Amino acid sequence: MSSPPAGWYPDPEDATQDRWWDGTEWTDSRRPNPTNPAPSGTEQPTPAPQRALPEAGWYLDIDQSDVERWWDGVDWTDIRRKS
Repeated sequence: MSSPPAGWYPDPEDATQDRWWDGTEWTDSRRPNPTNPAPSGTEQPTPAPQRALPEAGWYLDIDQSDVERWWDGVDWTDIRRKS
């Protein structure tokens, strides 16, 4: 099974940012998340619409090239198998 496609995805460490997935691994590139900007202090933040994440499935483990890791559709699990 292949990795999720390269693209901008919500940064799990900062909801106001997106983080670039290069198709193989996370990079250090980040940008403001236009659907969830940082609150200015004078206005109430509105919930951001849910953005699609890659489907659940087996993807190549970025730490081990001959191993696949299970993505549960929200987060990486510790379940691995030889590819």
